[in-house]
Amino acid sequence: MASAMNWSNVHAHDDDRLLRLDLADVREHLGSSGRVSSTVFRTMATQHLFKPRPWVQRIVSCYLHECGVVAENFITTFIRMSPEKEAEDKAHGVQVATLAEHVNLTLAEYHEWALPPVVYLQTSNPHALSNFKSAMSSAGMRVCYTDNLRSEHDTWGGRINSDEQKMSDAVTGVVNLAIGSQATAFVSSSSSSWTWLTSSLMNRTIQPQSARSCKKMSDSSLVIVSRGGACQQY
Repeated sequence: MASAMNWSNVHAHDDDRLLRLDLADVREHLGSSGRVSSTVFRTMATQHLFKPRPWVQRIVSCYLHECGVVAENFITTFIRMSPEKEAEDKAHGVQVATLAEHVNLTLAEYHEWALPPVVYLQTSNPHALSNFKSAMSSAGMRVCYTDNLRSEHDTWGGRINSDEQKMSDAVTGVVNLAIGSQATAFVSSSSSSWTWLTSSLMNRTIQPQSARSCKKMSDSSLVIVSRGGACQQY
């Protein structure tokens, strides 16, 4: 597998000095004023700014090959479980989804889409990884994930002083983002910015509807984003 650290930033941004918008993609979304809506522009800008670099694409290809899946034919589940996340959700009055809820919703999506018995897991919590793998194995599912250090506490966002750990977290993040954006369905928390960033990159065509507009159906904070922008909250 290609090493996540073997990359060079030389000329990495040569083709990205400008944000190029394909008018054919946005013409149908022009309002009566003749202007592109902020939602459409934000989605297009996000897709441009977070377009995977060639070295990221190579790593992603390695992981998908190792998992035995192809783009747009697998499920990704994101689990953020940490004291920091619990404190954030509590402060905003959000109920934290349990591991069992992540498992059950992932299995439900697997059966609905009739996909290969593989799920790509994104989590920085080692216990969440171990318990999720065990539950999926009992259901006849295989779990793929990045090979990186994990901790019960969040290590990103300036919480640590190790430059090596910061770089590792950054590389892991961009790889997970690129893989998640290629999933058929993405199971995650509605209170996570990661959910909405990934959902923006999943849309191959610009969708005028925002995934945030989906209706809350229960007390759980989990949400499913499927390719094309459809959103269901549970």
